[in-house]
Amino acid sequence: RPKANGPRRWAYDLAVSERFEAAIFAVIALNIVLMAAEHYNATPAAARGLFAASLAMSGVFAAEMAVKIAGLGVRNYVQSHWNKFDALLVLASVADAVLGFLDTPAFPINPLVLRVLRIFRLFRMLRLMRRASGLRQLLRTVYLSLPSLANVASLLFLLFFVYAVLGMGLFGEVALDVVDGGLDRHANFQTFGSALLVLLRMSTGEAWNVVMHSCRIEGPPACDPSLEPSTCGQSEVAVVYFVS
Repeated sequence: RPKANGPRRWAYDLAVSERFEAAIFAVIALNIVLMAAEHYNATPAAARGLFAASLAMSGVFAAEMAVKIAGLGVRNYVQSHWNKFDALLVLASVADAVLGFLDTPAFPINPLVLRVLRIFRLFRMLRLMRRASGLRQLLRTVYLSLPSLANVASLLFLLFFVYAVLGMGLFGEVALDVVDGGLDRHANFQTFGSALLVLLRMSTGEAWNVVMHSCRIEGPPACDPSLEPSTCGQSEVAVVYFVS
């Protein structure tokens, strides 16, 4: 803390104040609400209002950064990773505001650039983690569990691999486009890659029973059992395969 009374001491006291931090968090929450309020085909008045509110929020965050730099000093300010993160977001907000003013028919700005800069505003939500100790502990637990999760993912991939190869052998020649929403040129067991995609889709519960019924077709007109290999499915085997 600066020893002498003056603007820097006042800025320091404000920067480390719990009320100041709480007020900034409230502004972050309001900023999130305003971002959620943006929608397609908004009226010009609503778009101008949201843009003005966004500028005001950016001004608040820029003022917060200035207060912390003035109170803590540049060296102490950059020692905190959160402060460096805040500074990056403020610079992105300033660039977004400047480009927003320059975006005119006479000087058009690539919309992709503006969208990328506005995505940075979403990362302000991460600052709420500073007070959410339970959330921080949960994320730390997830981070420490990543090696074990990799083992689980390897086991799941092995299971998918076995079922994909098995599905190619059992249903690789089944006729397509027989059941609506079932096997077609996008979802089939004709190749290993497409079989994996079908299994991934079914693991989410997306119309797995329709795919199963596609693999149960027997006899004309749905398929031709006289062909070699046959384009028909296997009813009982399909039930066991998909239910398991």
